[in-house]
Amino acid sequence: LIISLPVLLSLLASSPRVIRVVFGFDLAAFVLLAFLLLVSVPLTLRKVVVEFNRKVAENRRAQKAEQEVRNVLANLDERQYAVFHGLYRGYGDIDHVVIGPTGAFVVETKSNHGDVSIDELGRLAINHGDQPRKNYQRQATQEAYQVKDYLAEHGIQEQLFVQSILAFPF
Repeated sequence: LIISLPVLLSLLASSPRVIRVVFGFDLAAFVLLAFLLLVSVPLTLRKVVVEFNRKVAENRRAQKAEQEVRNVLANLDERQYAVFHGLYRGYGDIDHVVIGPTGAFVVETKSNHGDVSIDELGRLAINHGDQPRKNYQRQATQEAYQVKDYLAEHGIQEQLFVQSILAFPF
């Protein structure tokens, strides 16, 4: 609009009054629309950007927590224990699986901060920190069943002990 203004002004000066009125109305509508877009788009996108940034931060924290657990599991004697990370069984990933002489252990890592305990009803409680976003105990138990089923499908004895563990490195 600014670049073409000299041409438009000379064209308008030689145009009839009706065209100048229509052009003025169009110009006012264009400026108003541009202003509304400059205000409304950032306000609309703000919520999306805030949510995106929250999810990115949450994913980074989850990756850091899983790396902390990986570091601990790396200390296991590799002659006795097989350790697998990030297994996918169709329902999301299983963070860590440890197979050793006493059975298989599914380690589900959570990045919550706070004091973790079990209340009098056997439910997970996180005090002074991030509250659970889902039922972590159920998730870990389901993952243990998935590993048990997978091992049974591949000829590993059904009596193999598979235990779920929730790890809160923070």
